[in-house]
Amino acid sequence: MRIYKPLNASAVIHKPSTRAEFNIQADLYALLKRDGFDVVGNVTLCKNSFDLVVYDSNGKATAIIETKQEDEGARVHLDQTIQGVKYLQFGIPVILFWDLNKYDELKAELLKDRKAFVNVKSSAESAFQEASKAAIVRSLELLRNKLGVASFAAYDVASVLSKTDLANLEQVLESYRDKVQNLYERI
Repeated sequence: MRIYKPLNASAVIHKPSTRAEFNIQADLYALLKRDGFDVVGNVTLCKNSFDLVVYDSNGKATAIIETKQEDEGARVHLDQTIQGVKYLQFGIPVILFWDLNKYDELKAELLKDRKAFVNVKSSAESAFQEASKAAIVRSLELLRNKLGVASFAAYDVASVLSKTDLANLEQVLESYRDKVQNLYERI
């Protein structure tokens, strides 16, 4: 730590009349920690910086809390902002918070919906898994088709290859095509 002496005392710093976003975020963080929540501030993911993220006992995010300063919070609708829409795509609830007098309501909501938050996360994970499965199936289809084409193309080079080499090449290509087919059918 370094402390620097002032150059002069000509400027006066007045205390703001409204609570800034940082102050609300810091106080909310302290309250959540005091009440046993696993909460982390300033979490950055995919070029997004979340004010606060609440985690369950397994370390999975259960809620994103976006704080706003007192005089701004009531006017903001996250579902109508680019920031809010991006946050909503993470598969967990996003809570807009600006009034510390509403802390007990927030706490009750976090405790009440802890199971619901996990279910929302699970459905998001299921959607991701289904999309991943569809991509894998498509890749397997393409690979199966390419192997089929390659095995037929082996006949085109028959004049260059010996019968033994051609038979081995055809056998290897068909073996891989069959393995891909088996994977495709299992998925």
